[in-house]
Amino acid sequence: MDNCDAILRTGLADLGLKNDAQQCEKLLKFIALMLKWNKAYNLTAIREPEAMVKRHLLDSLSIYPYLQGQRILDVGTGAGLPSIPLSIFYPEKQFVLLDSNAKKTRFVQQAMMELNLNNVSVHHERVENFKPDTGFDTVMCRAFADIAKIIDLTSHLRNPLGILLAMKGQKPHEKLPNQYEIIDLKVPFIDAERCLICVKPYPLKIFQMSFSKIISLPTGSLSIQINESETLFNQYIDFAARNNPKRGFLFVSKVLGKHYPCTPDTMQHSYSQLVDLLLVNEKDSQQFVFIGMAETATALGLGVYETWLKRSQKHGIYCQTTRYFLENQPFVDFEEAHSHATGFYLYHPKEHATQQVFNQADTLVLVDDEVSTGNTFANLVNAYKKINPALKRVIIVSLLNLTSANARKKVAQKTGMVFEWLSILSGQFTFTPNPDYEFKTIHVDSNQQCKKYLLNGNYGRLGIDRALPELTGQITPLIADLTSKNKVL
Repeated sequence: MDNCDAILRTGLADLGLKNDAQQCEKLLKFIALMLKWNKAYNLTAIREPEAMVKRHLLDSLSIYPYLQGQRILDVGTGAGLPSIPLSIFYPEKQFVLLDSNAKKTRFVQQAMMELNLNNVSVHHERVENFKPDTGFDTVMCRAFADIAKIIDLTSHLRNPLGILLAMKGQKPHEKLPNQYEIIDLKVPFIDAERCLICVKPYPLKIFQMSFSKIISLPTGSLSIQINESETLFNQYIDFAARNNPKRGFLFVSKVLGKHYPCTPDTMQHSYSQLVDLLLVNEKDSQQFVFIGMAETATALGLGVYETWLKRSQKHGIYCQTTRYFLENQPFVDFEEAHSHATGFYLYHPKEHATQQVFNQADTLVLVDDEVSTGNTFANLVNAYKKINPALKRVIIVSLLNLTSANARKKVAQKTGMVFEWLSILSGQFTFTPNPDYEFKTIHVDSNQQCKKYLLNGNYGRLGIDRALPELTGQITPLIADLTSKNKVL
């Protein structure tokens, strides 16, 4: 391996990477591990040690100037390339390695242990199923797939300021939009063409990132135009008919834990994606009131609020709207015109300190799973401003935002405020009703009968200023007698 050491040191110097004996020793030990495991696991087609130094180590390290941030994801890492060589030179950064091949992730796990790499973790998972709590600063891949497929599969993994680095051989022949930069890579001892495609932060528009679709429902025809990829859209949203002549369709959110079976990890991932957007746009606001919109988005609102509390240095409270009438509790009321029961309440917080924030906050964050017109938000904001005329900002946070530019203008005119709209997915829609469909009559409405007897605690209806306590202790005795064959609602 003496010749390998000389090649490595020369190559590192050519790349401009300062190195010490310990770093070189780890890199060469990594090559030795690949050689050993390659006999049984077929990790790489390259089997000569000197070629491995050139085409694996130096090639991987050639992208070091372009890494951004502290959290880096390596998609389709294979034998740990390019992340393991990079992690040796950047112990302060956290590298997450992802691959669907169990043999290769076992090798990476062993390499991490033998090289004592505390800043590396590995996941055996397909990229489309991987749902981290927060987006990454850099998502990178090496010889993974064509650029359109890479972007489609990884669009949910970057934070709003994150970048994608795709290592390639020859430059792509197709012309790429302005968000894409092609960087020539100079790899020591390699004459073949090498390039790096850098995809800059959102918004992205390339190939089939946006899509259109017509959905036939019994109640009519729903046409959508979405600005993001269909793969990303399908992770979050489905469709349904609605027995309501005011609006005969539903955008059904898959990550709420309500309409679709959904794991807590998936729900937390959606909270983190939305908080990523919030933190980028936090500005100089000091006090926040988060409001989850009943009934569908109350858990989503609470999850976003609790995730924001963990990651922000600002102060805020959480409330939720409700159709429940509660006696002797001050409230503001507003209307959601397209619902069966149109009347909603927003109650003043019960605790004095929480009520002070409610009355004086400069920023209102309204959380819903989907937004189509913004009219309900306008009604709520106008009602809330009667309590808090000092309100300065309104931020709408949603999984899906389908408001048109004209609809947003009307909301601004109606409230006298400029709204900020943050969402994972965005686009437009039209709905053409089926004139032959007969809606069933439903007698539903809010009423003035007190519902306090239905509530056994305050989970947001009366305002909270901290995360809710863990419920594990309360759930454990309830499931003690259950078996794997029990069905539970």
